[in-house]
Amino acid sequence: MHNVLDYENFSVFFSSKFTTSFLQKNYENLNVQNPKILAYENCYSFISYLEHGIIYFRQAEISPIQIKPLLLFYGLLHLMKACVLKVDPFYPENSAVLSHGVSTRKRKKSGYEFLKDEIKIQKNGFFSHAANQLYQIQISPFEKYSMLQLLDQVKDLSSTFKLLSIHLNKKVILPELLTHYLLLYNLSMIVRYESEWWSDLLKNFSHFDFIFINQFLNISLKETQSLVLKFLLEF
Repeated sequence: MHNVLDYENFSVFFSSKFTTSFLQKNYENLNVQNPKILAYENCYSFISYLEHGIIYFRQAEISPIQIKPLLLFYGLLHLMKACVLKVDPFYPENSAVLSHGVSTRKRKKSGYEFLKDEIKIQKNGFFSHAANQLYQIQISPFEKYSMLQLLDQVKDLSSTFKLLSIHLNKKVILPELLTHYLLLYNLSMIVRYESEWWSDLLKNFSHFDFIFINQFLNISLKETQSLVLKFLLEF
């Protein structure tokens, strides 16, 4: 079985000589002081972010769906940290950017449906920092997005929306990498803290939630690596 995410896709970055030069060029374009020193200091952090992200994704590919969201979220988090380090030579500049930067309801109510669940953006944390650094967008603190709105942003799910005749009145537009981050975060929280609901969903297939979640996880496994590579290789 060919790995969806393999070292060969990122192999050029596993040369410290190349990566130092790569970071230095990006830092010079940012007009920061001492780009050569910063590139040298950040080289191994950058490589380790990619390495850890790849390991998580490799495990996600062969893991059962029960734990796949957890592996995908932390894999994406590490890959996105490498993306941030490409454009922010001082990351992490303070502890405020180390938290995930988003939150969900801690306990799900009776009759909970994933598609109707919401995620809230926090004032500080990695998500807002990444949005600003990678895409130069400011997301309002405490902004909320429903899972259905976020899934609607995933291009490969459009046929599922049509098939199930689901129409949204209020759409959102987020860069796709950020959309995957939010969806995977919420799913990873469900895996960790809502195991009874999660187990029931995987056994009973009782509503649309499973259809969307299962398809999304398969899409995310393939799509996020492409989005990360595209971002890293663009100058």
